[in-house]
Amino acid sequence: MSFSRNIEFHDVFPQGWRATVRPYLQQGAEGNPGGEACRSRYTQDRSRYATVSDQDEAAIKEIVKRDFGPKIFPFARCMKDDVKRSIDCRVKNIVMEVSTSDHLLKYAYKWTPEKAIELSIESTLYARDNGMYVCFFTIDGTRTGIDEYLDLIEKIVKEGHKDELTVVDTMGGLHTHAVPFLIKKVKERIPNKPIGIHFHDDFGRGIASVNVYLDMIGVQIDDNDKKLEMVGMIKKKAFEKSGLLTLDEFKDIAHKVLDR
Repeated sequence: MSFSRNIEFHDVFPQGWRATVRPYLQQGAEGNPGGEACRSRYTQDRSRYATVSDQDEAAIKEIVKRDFGPKIFPFARCMKDDVKRSIDCRVKNIVMEVSTSDHLLKYAYKWTPEKAIELSIESTLYARDNGMYVCFFTIDGTRTGIDEYLDLIEKIVKEGHKDELTVVDTMGGLHTHAVPFLIKKVKERIPNKPIGIHFHDDFGRGIASVNVYLDMIGVQIDDNDKKLEMVGMIKKKAFEKSGLLTLDEFKDIAHKVLDR
């Protein structure tokens, strides 16, 4: 098996410390040497929130300044102020996230669905008008009613802006066998936009679901739970044949992080 060369791997820098190359990047921002371990071969590095953490903001600015090669996407809530802070970091790309499920909108955000849509449209247009590439990231999308979810993402495409869409399984509850159905429905609604996936592994389904998606058609994969290495090993020969991913540096980088 070989894959399209359009597949992209996104290494997500979450809140807190994770044993990937990200601690080096944060330490570099604090004045400590990052060294060659910062030079990730991932296609993109999706750094966390400049808007809610001064430390993350400093890290993002340092990553941009060092220009290691990967595209940098800071996470931002679908709010204009978040976009402004990201622009101040001198990034050209942005992940704009909003919940689409009633559970999180009502109990976490304290928003109505109408407010979520209104702010998403306003902020994504603002990002576009400032020359940013926008990834629209739908938190808890897999616990949203399928019709409500599809209507929402279609409305954002028509009235707001997104250059790509990430389908998110925040709770890790998406059944692996449902992946082809879900992605097919999403692509029917927004056929001309890249579709990515961000699957959590809370119930041990994330890795299997990613591999089902890859067997369908791959565009982008987020490493949100340090599982990209496992996906890479499962598909190692196919990835290497396609020239998409080399795993040579994983062990070396892991040892350097542990030595810290």
